[in-house]
Amino acid sequence: MKIAMICGSWPPERCGVGDYSATLCKHLPDQGADVVPIRRDNWSLASAMDFRRQLVEVQPDMLHIQYPSVGYGRSFLPALTPYLLPKTPLVVTLHEFEVFKSYRWPWFYPFAKRAEARLFSRAGEADAF
Repeated sequence: MKIAMICGSWPPERCGVGDYSATLCKHLPDQGADVVPIRRDNWSLASAMDFRRQLVEVQPDMLHIQYPSVGYGRSFLPALTPYLLPKTPLVVTLHEFEVFKSYRWPWFYPFAKRAEARLFSRAGEADAF
């Protein structure tokens, strides 16, 4: 199974979510997964079609989005990911969900609700969702 691991930040950038994502990419192949880290410098909405082309080139069997991360800034683009490849199953890991700012809810909650699976760092995060 080929997984496109999408994160806005990757080491050596300072971001705990980026560190987590890199560790996940390192260990998922031990479980038989082919993991392709998706790295971007531009998360603006204007780059949506370029992002889609990048995902199409990977031809993933699954999209796995880590959200939020420092590199996304306040971009809406991560929440559009499932609409860019609508037939590709989606998994989302929501980090620090309990402290999401209210401005994130209108675009990110419907996206995360649509995912085939949602992962949380702890039970309180899942309860808040």
